Amino acid sequence: MWFSILITSELTQGVVFDERGGKASPLRVAWFQISILDAAAFHQLLSGAATYFNNLRNGDGLAVNGESLAHHTYSLQLVNRQMSDVKVATTDGVISSIIGFACYYVRVPPPPKSGLKTDVVIKHLIGDMINWRTHLDGLKAVIRLRGGIETLESNEYLRIMLSW
Repeated sequence: MWFSILITSELTQGVVFDERGGKASPLRVAWFQISILDAAAFHQLLSGAATYFNNLRNGDGLAVNGESLAHHTYSLQLVNRQMSDVKVATTDGVISSIIGFACYYVRVPPPPKSGLKTDVVIKHLIGDMINWRTHLDGLKAVIRLRGGIETLESNEYLRIMLSW
């Protein structure tokens, strides 16, 4: 599988290594290991990286930016296509993408009509919980379709991601 994405030292530093000590974080390593095997998961990883770097540059509390949104939207499109085939819909890559979608919606601001506070701290902690719940419900359905949670036991990285 080929991804036409330039892998920079900034990407590997922010996505794989902990900026506080240069050590690989188990969660980041798991995300990276799973994501390089599936285009949708990889674009969701890039969405998170774009948001992370935008926050480092602008200090905006992990607000979504155009680059992040573009990768997230493309990832959603890919997963929607993958869901039409049960064998593909239950792969580690699709499951990790759905986990990534849930993480994405935890950190985006709530919809304006939700009535929730939208200051920087609250945005990061609350996010869009309606879409978060939708993706968690979808994740449960896909895991059930795959044969249950025990079918994830053979993939340590996926289990780490799921623990998030």
